[in-house]
Amino acid sequence: MQADIVIVGAGMVGSLLAAALKHLPLKIIIIDNQQVIEPQNSEPYEPRVSALTRASENMLKALGAWSLIDKKRFAPFTSMYVREQQGHGELYFHADDLGVSHLGCLLENRLLQWALTEQAIASPQVTLLTPDKVVALEKGIRSWSVTLASGATIDTPLVVGADGAFSVVRQLAGIEIDTWDYQQQAIVCSVKTEHPHQDCARQNFLTTGPLAFLPLSDPHFCSIVWSVQQDEAHNLMALSDDQFLQALERAFPCELGRMLSCDRRYSFPLVARHAQRYYLDGLVLIGDAAHTIHPLAGQGVNLGLLDAAVLAEEIEQALQKSLPIGHLQVLSKYSRRRRSHNALTMHSMTALERTYAAQWPAMIVARNEGVRFVNKTAWLKEFFEKQAMGLTGDLPLLAK
Repeated sequence: MQADIVIVGAGMVGSLLAAALKHLPLKIIIIDNQQVIEPQNSEPYEPRVSALTRASENMLKALGAWSLIDKKRFAPFTSMYVREQQGHGELYFHADDLGVSHLGCLLENRLLQWALTEQAIASPQVTLLTPDKVVALEKGIRSWSVTLASGATIDTPLVVGADGAFSVVRQLAGIEIDTWDYQQQAIVCSVKTEHPHQDCARQNFLTTGPLAFLPLSDPHFCSIVWSVQQDEAHNLMALSDDQFLQALERAFPCELGRMLSCDRRYSFPLVARHAQRYYLDGLVLIGDAAHTIHPLAGQGVNLGLLDAAVLAEEIEQALQKSLPIGHLQVLSKYSRRRRSHNALTMHSMTALERTYAAQWPAMIVARNEGVRFVNKTAWLKEFFEKQAMGLTGDLPLLAK
């Protein structure tokens, strides 16, 4: 079997790449070990959600995926409220500050993946092979040989690893990663609250770690992400639902009122990873295969979608210049545009997490005074609002 591009991973990032390339004269094969199923609004909320920036939303609209999302449930949020357990420093962003309708959107991951995959495979140029997985990679003179568990073999000049944090492509290619273990677990679930969320994304920095309440389509439902030390996570996961809801109320006393119910809880370890390089000759990494970060600002998926859009842009420019799409010159330019930005975001999240984890009295005072200064300084507040919306930096055309 032959293909111009093999994308390993039909998740949100891999599918966006295929959707962004489907108008080009390229034969694209996507491989994934799970079938993509259309989500139904009658189903319980998925525990994993993504907070999309306006830049990511722009990309989905440009690719036609938003027309599918628009028929399902999603939650635009108009404000963001950040505070901490100790002190009085509060930061409040509102869409009205910038004269926009909303700051971002909360989507369930399965909806985002389905919409992008549907857009990608709507083209005859794109083939989805599922369920299947890569078991071997072999580099030839001008191409890679990709062997699948089904026994099929694909020859291609470009392999894209979009297969997540434990990327098989990255491992088979021998690309090393740098790792930072936060020694924390993130607990996620959906919670029903007494009072409506009012389309506000809330984050409370506790002494034990950050706790976020992210608004869902139902005004009384939020998706929570509670990052705590591993021992505390074990204790919280062992609680009954009623006990867990009581713990939430103690940790997040606010205008949402009582915690009425919760769906099944899940937890996962928080580990930052960064590939030491993003590419080899004819092979490239995007999304979580290249980097994972702390979820406290919800930027992980947005970074991955930008990776895919920038790579698509560089591939299209290579075709216009009659360059091989897997050429080192093409992939190195993608890496230059994305690696430093991803590294800066990763280190910023780590620094923010460490800053709020510190409990020295002087640090607590400095944090609160710094947040209050930002909140009352219009130009500085606007700067951070635009950062949160993803509308700064080296953006691909799809995101503008």
